[in-house]
Amino acid sequence: MEKLERTPLLTKDGKNGSIELINSGSQVAKSESQVSHVTFSIHNNAAIMKEQIHAFTHVSVTKSIDNFGSFALIFNNLVGPAMLGFPHLFQKAGLIPVILMIILVYICSSFCGTMLADAISSIPCNKKFERDVDFSTAFHIIVGGEWYVLTQTLFLISCFVQAVAAIVESAQSIDGILASFILGRTYAVQLLPVPRFVSWSPEFCKIEAEDQEESPLSACTPFNEHGPLLLTVGYCITCLLFVPL
Repeated sequence: MEKLERTPLLTKDGKNGSIELINSGSQVAKSESQVSHVTFSIHNNAAIMKEQIHAFTHVSVTKSIDNFGSFALIFNNLVGPAMLGFPHLFQKAGLIPVILMIILVYICSSFCGTMLADAISSIPCNKKFERDVDFSTAFHIIVGGEWYVLTQTLFLISCFVQAVAAIVESAQSIDGILASFILGRTYAVQLLPVPRFVSWSPEFCKIEAEDQEESPLSACTPFNEHGPLLLTVGYCITCLLFVPL
């Protein structure tokens, strides 16, 4: 058995199975069997990782989304409920600041999307996106299962929040159309804090604007002064339109 002095070596912790690098300044002695055991562990871990990548990537995939479908998905992500606030934002903040912020967000989003696409294409057997590797699966393959669970949870929460915001904005828009152009008034059932029937009309905007130069945005929002939980006519119409989809 030959002593190795002042030489960095890999050691394996018998308790937790971790591999550690010993300081080059320390004097250690390791047998050939121990070094061989550590080398085997490294190759074994590499083989396990290779099997995991194979399990995620070597799957028969038939992609059914064409160019038009891809454009529709991108357009759907670009056009969200926040766009309804752009007119008010331009009015309050000004034209130049809002446009500059939109351009800045566009540049940052483009870089993020490009980096994510490069990371997904770096996965073996997926250089030209031949495999069905989505957002969270890429994290699972590249950095581990813990990040997969975290990113999948955050992604689902983000989708849920966007869906709720879009439903609320759509219902309020339909209520506004009914009250302003069709019925002259829209109706709802207030569930909390006191159950009762309520109504809203554009006249509320004029009432609150009598002592002001212009109507406040909240005054022209349907049912803004009623309870926190309502079932409106606009919401019912939104459900009838989108639930079958």
